[in-house]
Amino acid sequence: MTNDEARVMKALQSGQQLTAEQLAGASGLEAGRVHEAVMALADRGLLAPTAGTPTTTWELSANGRGYVQTTPGRAALDIPPIRKAARR
Repeated sequence: MTNDEARVMKALQSGQQLTAEQLAGASGLEAGRVHEAVMALADRGLLAPTAGTPTTTWELSANGRGYVQTTPGRAALDIPPIRKAARR
């Protein structure tokens, strides 16, 4: 699992359903990196789009929820936040 994927999963770990834009804000990642992480996680069955919403939102799938309960899953999501560069 990449760091970007871990940050996306961590943002969804509490059971929230978030749009890609909300995931970018919650994870600290740029939109393009969120998109790549979401697609990779969805391809592996760890994320699922939420049905019945006007804008696509994402949530952990049953497999994703199970994964974050395992020792390797918890370790993968134990990742520090992205530090924002100081503005001068």
